[in-house]
Amino acid sequence: MIIDCHDHYTTAPKALETWRNWQIAGISEPAQMPKAAELKISDDELRESIETNQLKFMKERGADLRSSRRAQASWRIISATSP
Repeated sequence: MIIDCHDHYTTAPKALETWRNWQIAGISEPAQMPKAAELKISDDELRESIETNQLKFMKERGADLRSSRRAQASWRIISATSP
């Protein structure tokens, strides 16, 4: 069985935000552009950022699969029934 999936990683560790800001600043000063190897995030940091955010909420809601179609349909239902 082949399963193809993707999701948006919205809870990245602070180190990524810091590195990304440095990268953006490097656009105007290429000599300051960071190298990808300078981004240091451990597997444990990534795991924690997912387990304490996105995965936590999925488990709380009883979800083991995310579907953009399901999310869109749910949004329509919630919108239609909200006061």
